[in-house]
Amino acid sequence: MLQTHVVAILDDDAPVREALAELLEVAGIAAQTFDSPKAFLSVYDLSRFACVITDVKMPGISGIELLEHLRALHDDVPVIVITSATDPHTRRRAFRAGAFSILAKPIAGQLLLADLKSAMGGGETPERSDAPEQSPRS
Repeated sequence: MLQTHVVAILDDDAPVREALAELLEVAGIAAQTFDSPKAFLSVYDLSRFACVITDVKMPGISGIELLEHLRALHDDVPVIVITSATDPHTRRRAFRAGAFSILAKPIAGQLLLADLKSAMGGGETPERSDAPEQSPRS
């Protein structure tokens, strides 16, 4: 699934960022990592990123606040939210802000790749009757 655009990965946890970037690289997807939403926004360009993967809990701006900011800019880039906080309030807020999907940490690589493919126009998100907490399209 080679893309001409880049997937942005935002997580303040370096090992998580590196693992996600490696997963995408192996799948043939270009990725650029950022340790904070502030770093991402400093280079943000509407035409550059095909999808954004963001953690919820980060210092400064949260992943959901970043998503709300992108939507306020009228940017409809797909955003996949990853989180260790699986409470219903966090999920509702992310979906209301326009999240494409929410994945619980630890991230299942195949679920992430399936959501990325779907988010970037490569197909439907697979049905996940065994993982209802993973995606809004379950």
